[in-house]
Amino acid sequence: MLRNSLPSGLFVGLATLDIFYQVDEFLERNKKAFANHSLVTSGGPATNAAITFKYLGGKATLLTALGTSETARIIKNDIRQLGVEVIDVLNSDQSEPVVASIISSSSNGDRTVLTTRLNGLGKVEQSFFENVGDYDFVLLDGYFPELYLPASERAKINKIPVILDGGSWKPNLEKVLWNCDYALVSANFHPPSTSNSDDVFEFIRSHEIIFSAITHGGNKIQMEERGLKNFVFPPKIKAIDTLGAGDIFHGAFAYYFALGNNFSESIKLASSVAAFSCRTFGTREWMETPWNNQKETILSNNFGE
Repeated sequence: MLRNSLPSGLFVGLATLDIFYQVDEFLERNKKAFANHSLVTSGGPATNAAITFKYLGGKATLLTALGTSETARIIKNDIRQLGVEVIDVLNSDQSEPVVASIISSSSNGDRTVLTTRLNGLGKVEQSFFENVGDYDFVLLDGYFPELYLPASERAKINKIPVILDGGSWKPNLEKVLWNCDYALVSANFHPPSTSNSDDVFEFIRSHEIIFSAITHGGNKIQMEERGLKNFVFPPKIKAIDTLGAGDIFHGAFAYYFALGNNFSESIKLASSVAAFSCRTFGTREWMETPWNNQKETILSNNFGE
C-alpha cells in the first residue's frame, strides 16, 4: 500500500559528474580520435535510478554526499532540474565529488569508465535519517556505508522495504545485507567464497533475503523467490550505449514494485525499460519523449532491433 498518492522512494548512494564520449572504435595507445557524441551530466547508480523512478512517475529523493564545491553545485542543479529532491550530508568544499569519464563504442555499446576515487565521509548527523519511514522503500547502491547502514537500519525499524543494488561486492555490504529485503545484483557481484550464481544466491539467502536476482547484461536474468528459481529474458535490441542500463533497471524495478507488482513482474517490466534505454546514447536520451507517450511501446517489447 502506497504511503503517498505517488510511489515515493529514498535512493541512498553515489552522485557523480559524468563526461561521456561515443566513438566508433576504442583508441589504441598514443592515438587521437574525434567523438561522434559527447555529453556532460550527473550520474552514479543511485542517482540514475532516482532519475528513472521520477521519469516513470514516482517521487524520488536522493540521499548523497557532494559538498559545496562548484562541481557539486553543478551535479545538484542537474539532478534537481529533473525533479529529484537532493539531500546532501556535506556542507563544505573540502571534498570533491567523483568525476567519471566514459567512452562507449557505437558498434556494440561496450564502454570504458575512468573515475576519481571516492572519499570516506566520517560521522554523519543522525537527523538525516529521521524521515526514512515516510517512504515506500529505500534503495541502496552500496556506496557510502556512513549513509546506507543507518538508513537501512531505520527502514528496518519502520518496516520499510530495502532494495540493494549490488553492482559489485564492496566492503561493509555484509553488514547491510541483514537489513535488505530485495537483492538485485549483477554478474560482477562476488561475495567472499562464491564462484558461481548458485553460490551467490545461497550467500544472499543466508542473510534472510528471499527475493533476489542476478543480471547478466543483455542475457537472461536469474531470479530466486522464496527458494524457487526462475528467469526472465530481456528484450533483444541493437545496443547503442549500455552505460547506466543497470541503474535504470533498478529505478524501474523500484517503480513497478512500489506500484504493487509482484517481484517477478517488476523484474520483467524493469528489464524492458532498461533494454529500451540502451538504444540511445547516454543515460537520458531515451527519456526525451514523455513517458506516457512511449509507455505502451516499451512495455509491449515492440520496439524492435
